[in-house]
Formats: sequence, structure tokens, C-alpha cells
Amino acid sequence: MAMKKARVLTALTIGGVIFQPNQVIEAEAGFIKSQGDSVDTSPAAVKYCLDNGAKVARIAGNEETQDGNPDDNPDGNPDDNPNE
Repeated sequence: MAMKKARVLTALTIGGVIFQPNQVIEAEAGFIKSQGDSVDTSPAAVKYCLDNGAKVARIAGNEETQDGNPDDNPDGNPDDNPNE
């Protein structure tokens, strides 16, 4: 299935990671659709977030990664990111 990006509109917890409004997630189109009104897939909404510094969090199954690198922040806690 194709991957799709979406702007998070309301706080979501996916795979134990909390996503706040104006973050961008990328996942299979069916998964994005299952999030209903909690996300906006319009290109303008995604572009707005990216233009304002949001990074794409790719979601594969129950795993979440920042910009496709699973080692960036495995538990979602920004205080223990070894790459910062």
C-alpha cells in the first residue's frame, strides 16, 4: 500500500509515542485513513507544518521513527536522544 503524509490535528498516541498537533506523520494510506478527523492529509496542511519546522515521523506497523532513522529517538523521549 502507498505511504501518505498527514498533519496531526489532535494529540495521538501511536506505538506508545505521543504526537502533538502540527506534527507530520507518514504511514500506509489505510492507517492514515483510520485516524479519521485526528489528521489532515491535504497537501496544504502538510506543507504548512513542514514550512514551520516539523519533521516527518514515519510509522511502520507499531514502530515510529523520525525521518526514517529508527535510532534517532526509539522511545520518543527527547531528553535521551543520543544523536543530539
